[in-house]
Amino acid sequence: MKKQKKQTLLWRVEHEQLQSPTYLFGTMHVRDARAFARIEAIQQYIGQCGTFAAEFDLSEADEERYTQAILLPEGQTLQTLLRGKTYKRLSALFERETGYQIDAMQQYKPIAILNVLTEAQFRREERDSLDDTLYQFAQLQGKRICGLETFDEQLEILAALDGEEQLRQLKRTVENFARTRRQIKKSINAYCSGDLRRIHELVKKSNNSAQRKLLLRQRNSLMVERLWAQAQTGSIFAAVGAAHLAGKSGMLRLLQARGCKVIPMQY
Repeated sequence: MKKQKKQTLLWRVEHEQLQSPTYLFGTMHVRDARAFARIEAIQQYIGQCGTFAAEFDLSEADEERYTQAILLPEGQTLQTLLRGKTYKRLSALFERETGYQIDAMQQYKPIAILNVLTEAQFRREERDSLDDTLYQFAQLQGKRICGLETFDEQLEILAALDGEEQLRQLKRTVENFARTRRQIKKSINAYCSGDLRRIHELVKKSNNSAQRKLLLRQRNSLMVERLWAQAQTGSIFAAVGAAHLAGKSGMLRLLQARGCKVIPMQY
């Protein structure tokens, strides 16, 4: 994807086989009001389309199954995995940043702890996250709802993530949380400025190649395949995590490889 003069999170996809408007928007799972700055304009584009596509159809979500997917194997706890000073530092950090005791999350995988710590760094000014808010708006507008993935597929990804790498990431976070906080601040700033290239760079720094393959590359290919199929049936607005858009294996580049034009939209 060639560097664009203007940064944006919203793209129009055009191809001779697509007779109706197709939009791809990079969203973020936060309740931070800064991410909602131009939501009314995005909602107007959703209103123009017959179908709204999220990463997965939220009606498929099963809280009990998700909880099971982020639990450690039987016999393991965070304390047995971390031990000593590292666990004590995590305990103090977790309580300071979230207001909760880490003891209540002894059975949870490191990725779940990392997600809670990350979410605590964002403001919580809106009732629901941005991606959930767009999904609910589309429902209220009577749009056809679909997912570019399934809930089961997302659970499979969680199960496939390397446990040792999760633990290493958690240890690095505990050892230098100031660096983690800076990275998170950079991510929200990049998002609010529509800087997809910067978002991609930050994700690369946070995840090793194996994780990026699971979390991004494989999923990007699958989501583009399904977006393409849906787009040939009518107008569609797709909202996926912004990290999926940029990069050599990002959705925008993959759409171009299919012969599509991806046009940055200012809104």
